[in-house]
Amino acid sequence: MKIYTQKASGYTEEVDEGFNGWAFLFGALWYLYKRMIWQAIGVFVGIIILVVLFGWIGAIIGWFIIGFTANRTYESFLITKGYTSQNIRSHKKKFRKKK
Repeated sequence: MKIYTQKASGYTEEVDEGFNGWAFLFGALWYLYKRMIWQAIGVFVGIIILVVLFGWIGAIIGWFIIGFTANRTYESFLITKGYTSQNIRSHKKKFRKKK
């Protein structure tokens, strides 16, 4: 995870790296949840175009594209909103079995 901070407000956002499963499952709704209105509209229109051109296989391909690009899109959105990268990577705690 990358950490972004907005100095004016003090807000901090964590952004995962790699595939985003929530964006894959919810598509444009995920973008709306993250307050990215124009990206949500673009995703919605893009999926409709892919369905018209290629049928349901186009929609599936579109959902995978969304999943793989959502985190980078969110990082770019945060940067345009005045957030800066802290160059700190936080790690999720993983549960391990005790031996």
